[in-house]
Amino acid sequence: MTRNRYLYAITTLLFFSVFHSCSRGGSKYLPYAEKTAGWLSSVAIEEDNAVYWPPQPDTTRTGNISLYHGSPGPVLFFLELYKASGDVSAKEQAVKGAEWLIKQAHKEKDGYFWTNIIYQDKPFPDAGLYTGTAGVGTVFLEMYSELKDEKYREYAKGAADYLNAAAVKEDSGKRWSQVVDIISGTAGTGMFMVRAAEVLNEPVYLETAVEAGLYLMDQAIIEDTGNKWAIYKGYDKIYPNFSHGTSGIAYYLALLFKKTGDQRFLDSALKGAEWLINNRENPGEGVAWYHHEPDAKDLYYVSYCHGPPGTARLFYQLYLDTNDEKWLDLVKESARWLMNPDIHEHEHDGYWNVSQCCGTAGIGDFFVNMYKITGEETYYSWAEKMVVELSHQATEESGGLKWYNAEHRTIPGEKYTQTGWAQGASGIGLFFLKMFAIESEKQSYNVLALPDCPFDW
Repeated sequence: MTRNRYLYAITTLLFFSVFHSCSRGGSKYLPYAEKTAGWLSSVAIEEDNAVYWPPQPDTTRTGNISLYHGSPGPVLFFLELYKASGDVSAKEQAVKGAEWLIKQAHKEKDGYFWTNIIYQDKPFPDAGLYTGTAGVGTVFLEMYSELKDEKYREYAKGAADYLNAAAVKEDSGKRWSQVVDIISGTAGTGMFMVRAAEVLNEPVYLETAVEAGLYLMDQAIIEDTGNKWAIYKGYDKIYPNFSHGTSGIAYYLALLFKKTGDQRFLDSALKGAEWLINNRENPGEGVAWYHHEPDAKDLYYVSYCHGPPGTARLFYQLYLDTNDEKWLDLVKESARWLMNPDIHEHEHDGYWNVSQCCGTAGIGDFFVNMYKITGEETYYSWAEKMVVELSHQATEESGGLKWYNAEHRTIPGEKYTQTGWAQGASGIGLFFLKMFAIESEKQSYNVLALPDCPFDW
């Protein structure tokens, strides 16, 4: 994706800003979210007063329950649009999307699970935050928190009850999977349990999350330079960054320290951070971490999954835990690396799409979070640049905005429109809504923060 085109993109942004100057008092950012909503509404499929969004509407009409690719992303986006703008039609879309998720629930172990996996002609439970039950449970926590409908509490609690019963007891603690990561593994599921314990006032969920933390501590690979984690024991690659790697596991342990005060979790998180510090690279100004070892130590991603926007979450959580400025400095150094002009103006191997997970929206989301916690205008300016880039990459269709996106770096020619949080329009729309929240002087609602996000709005 060639990026030496900011002049053209700026004219695009100005066009949209002028075109929508009468909308919502001249907001620069809400119209982008509204146009994103327009496209998402146009591809939604309604069944029996419920709605779902195919992950790739150009190629399939099949529904998907994952927070990564599926309908949970659009539900959260429309709920957030309702919170931001009061648009009742957005609320209706969120409610109908939640109804479709209810219809996909499988009753088991005194609770509910959700899955996209069919094994031997039967649904196979998936606990993951971005792949299964924990992600859907997160949607219901958000719906309940905003709309106060007991139905949503029932399904949020049902997800947590199922996961509480399904946790596998090991000598060191409990797990939901031998995979330890944020995306589908024990760390991500544990983050949902921490959130569920707070929202639903059910301490037993935190107790299980603590057991999961003890299991993860036991899975650490101990080195002289600190602790690291493989995605599962015996896996031959080590990912340093957030979604599948050391910083994500250490972040979960740091979060458990915040919630429990148990020093063991902070000590283990600090060991993970020590390993990251000792293995950081300075490919430009600032700091970043390679994609994985041993055979991709020259590849640097730029966004949430394997780049500084995700990895810096650990350092910010450690700053919250310890009040030690050195951790905030590392967050800032992570942001500084992303300001390297070579990343944005030329081809870069680790920057090939526009999404929250891997590309422009994830970078923008990080910068707007940085502005929120520091008040430094440089970060806001960079977040605006990401809006510019997204405006240039957008395709207008029937009054809405969509994005063609190459999900996989190794097959850049396979570009599709997508609807989900990680790779699609709903994740991009949520970034626009964060920008609108900053723009709005009278922000009076809680901006969405997923269970793996430490940036408190």
